[in-house]
Amino acid sequence: MKLGVSLYSYGADLHSRKMTVYDAIEHAAKIGCDGVEIVAEQHVPNWGNPNYADVKALGKFIESLGMEVANFSCYLLDFLRTDRRQSMEELKERAIQEIMLASIIGAKVTRPIYMNLTDVKGGDLNTSSTKEDLIEIISHCLPTLEEYDITWALEIHAPFPPQYYNEIIKALDSPHVGLMPDFSCWQTGGLPSEYQSNEISTFVDLLPYVVHVHGKGHEFNENGEEPNTPYKELLGALKDANYQGYVVAEYEGWWMNYKDSKTMVEKHFRLLEKYGR
Repeated sequence: MKLGVSLYSYGADLHSRKMTVYDAIEHAAKIGCDGVEIVAEQHVPNWGNPNYADVKALGKFIESLGMEVANFSCYLLDFLRTDRRQSMEELKERAIQEIMLASIIGAKVTRPIYMNLTDVKGGDLNTSSTKEDLIEIISHCLPTLEEYDITWALEIHAPFPPQYYNEIIKALDSPHVGLMPDFSCWQTGGLPSEYQSNEISTFVDLLPYVVHVHGKGHEFNENGEEPNTPYKELLGALKDANYQGYVVAEYEGWWMNYKDSKTMVEKHFRLLEKYGR
């Protein structure tokens, strides 16, 4: 497997302007990452109407340091306007644009998270309408995904159950649609907003469809372990399955208790190396 870092992990220092996006990319290269994950809304200049030259330059800079764009992450929202919700046709067009931007920056995996206003206002996250919308949007995008050889990754994140997207995967039945498990689904406790943990067997069941992984982390003990997350078991399952995609460190502790981004990101990445190399 390949190991990297999501630039989201540098959030505290990026938001406070102690670091630039380019600084974060350089640090990721320095600690030995194979690639980095870009979050479009946070890391692409002038999002959501970026200059294509800026997007390409960002990808070229990552490449110049011997790394890849592991994933181009973005959000597909129907409530971006203040006067009305976006139509399904507008969402489809936006999704096509984001796939093309993923291609320009050099990514082979993209994560356009679909959210509608009902979800945000506390609706039932397991409603069939959300899944039906996603099937319609991704079906529309399949020819573009195939043309640019890009895979749409559906992120499984707490509080969703691991099997949440099984129905969509089966309905679309395409090599250009896969899963992106986030380790939050298997965290075991000790966090401010503790979720119900899932058995490791539920992670193993997903592996035939996994194309990218978020190694979520919040804190590290004196041995460099993340005490809330069974890294050894999760990364061991990926190794046993001969997984060839990326696992990226997604350090989220910065919004709980700010600490120096570089120090915490390196701790997190060394944990990935410990069980993932």
